Amino acid sequence: MNKPDDHCRADIADRLTLFYKKYHIADIVYCIDLADHKAWFSHYSSKTIVHQKIAGRKHIYASSANALTYWRCWGRRWIVKDRNFEKVLENSLHIWEYDCDMKDKSSPLIDMIKFGYRHRITFSIPCPFSPELVARFSLLIDSDMVKNELLNNRYTLVAELEYLHMKIARVHGKEINPLVDFNIVKPLSRNILSLLSDGYSRAEIAESCHLTERGIDYHIDVLKKTLAARNIANLIKLANTHYLI
Repeated sequence: MNKPDDHCRADIADRLTLFYKKYHIADIVYCIDLADHKAWFSHYSSKTIVHQKIAGRKHIYASSANALTYWRCWGRRWIVKDRNFEKVLENSLHIWEYDCDMKDKSSPLIDMIKFGYRHRITFSIPCPFSPELVARFSLLIDSDMVKNELLNNRYTLVAELEYLHMKIARVHGKEINPLVDFNIVKPLSRNILSLLSDGYSRAEIAESCHLTERGIDYHIDVLKKTLAARNIANLIKLANTHYLI
């Protein structure tokens, strides 16, 4: 029996595949990300820890197994050293550039070529369901001609990526929310939020989650602190704003 995540992964991969075939792109890697990394990760003293959390994300989706393996390899080997990544977080469009000797057997460019790609362009698309989130589409390209065509038609491309993200996020957005993926909000806490928003009492939620009412209060207090909520009503409003429920 397929798990819910298997269906989600297959559905997103199918949608990405239809898109890359239309534009003759080699592959696409996609995720929903936090719009402001600094706001959520400022308490970490080391960027390395943050980068490792990003590299270890579960909800990264790709149009092929090769593309996903490439992304995992890049994250494991280069995310800390690759200056392109910080530029992705700062710009709505970033063309990944590497100034390195092709004879160097160990570089992010050499790794990319080994996986069959020559260029990487990342578009960061605002999420229509939450100002706190963005979609990141990394287009993996195997020819200079396709790269140039994409850049020449970037405005049309952005419009289509916006539509593609809207379709994915409408169906799977809450399931692949980065706040849960980064473990900033625990899956159980999100479930409690959902039950709260549906009007269930603390006693009913405790029974449903196999916790005590004190345990429910603990999760609510942590959520209020995490989302900077003043009270339960404000917490539910902010949970909606962050597309958690």
